[in-house]
Amino acid sequence: DNRWKPQKDTSTMTATTKKVKGILNKMTKEKFDKLSNQMCDIPILSYEMLTMMIHVVYEKAIDEPHFGELYADLCVRLSQKAKSNSFVKIIESDEEPEGGNADDAAEDSGRTVYRWSHDVSTSDAEIVGPFGS
Repeated sequence: DNRWKPQKDTSTMTATTKKVKGILNKMTKEKFDKLSNQMCDIPILSYEMLTMMIHVVYEKAIDEPHFGELYADLCVRLSQKAKSNSFVKIIESDEEPEGGNADDAAEDSGRTVYRWSHDVSTSDAEIVGPFGS
């Protein structure tokens, strides 16, 4: 039997993408708790998978601005879950807190800005520099 048959992409990434999109397509204020829990139950196995989830939620929020608050709340829940992954590192940022500007730099707001990254080392042993000229 040499006829062409379509090949299904059964990769974990494809299945996860379909699941994320399916959950987001059902999202309403009434179903938020149930669906956000389903979303948080999806295992995030890699940085690429986390990036895909962020991208899909972002695109959905852009396409449906009337649900923006819902998607923002979903992002908060997902960020709490993402922190527990070994490939996500929370790092202190040298950026000014939101709403801050350079003129107010002398006044310390007492707030620290944090960012997440997947490609930094948390040990000082690998930090190189500064270099003298």
